[in-house]
Amino acid sequence: MEVRQRSSFQVIHIYNGSGISNSSGLVVVVVVVVVVVVVVVVVAVVVVLAVAVEANGNTFILSTQVV
Repeated sequence: MEVRQRSSFQVIHIYNGSGISNSSGLVVVVVVVVVVVVVVVVVAVVVVLAVAVEANGNTFILSTQVV
């Protein structure tokens, strides 16, 4: 909790700074959001592929044969 409060306080401090600090704060927030979204998407894709390989291996083979 202490680390999260300190990090959020730093982000808010940068965000509420001058014009240059404000723009850099927005960039930091955008970068953090993009990184989180990318990580979530990668994890979801890995889980879906793992489930597809384990549970739907036969259907994948059948679909490739039909195509």
